[in-house]
Amino acid sequence: MSSRATRPAHPEGIGNGNSIELDLHAKRQRALSAMFSEVGIVNSLELELLDWGDSHARVRMPYTDCADNRSGTPLGGAIATLADMAGAAAVWAGHDFANGTKHATVSLTLNFMGAPGKTPIVAEARCARRARELNFVNIEVATEDGSRKIASALMTFRVVSPQR
Repeated sequence: MSSRATRPAHPEGIGNGNSIELDLHAKRQRALSAMFSEVGIVNSLELELLDWGDSHARVRMPYTDCADNRSGTPLGGAIATLADMAGAAAVWAGHDFANGTKHATVSLTLNFMGAPGKTPIVAEARCARRARELNFVNIEVATEDGSRKIASALMTFRVVSPQR
């Protein structure tokens, strides 16, 4: 199942766990919508959720002055934020909300392979494994046209019930 996202609701704002597939899809859409509309740095970097499906997501970051490191390429921290948001989106895209909504990135290991220059970049993330609380995500960042690999990342993302 693949979806086009506009402005992806915060997981805490999601309903009561109805297991109907359409309801689950709507919950995932609302969670993703909140991530990409309610987080200040996401708006500052102009991150855009391009598409998502069961356990995967693609997120785009345009080249902007806000992210520029004064040498004509995005700051490493901006690229890390792109990777983090793509990884989190991949987890929420296949998440079972009965398992909780309280969340945090536990670990993000990012290896840079090249500088993109003044061009948009895209992070593609896939949740490779889901455990009771921990989710493990592989993320690749490349120029939008795919001609240059920028970074590779491994993320551990934790989701628990709000009572914990």
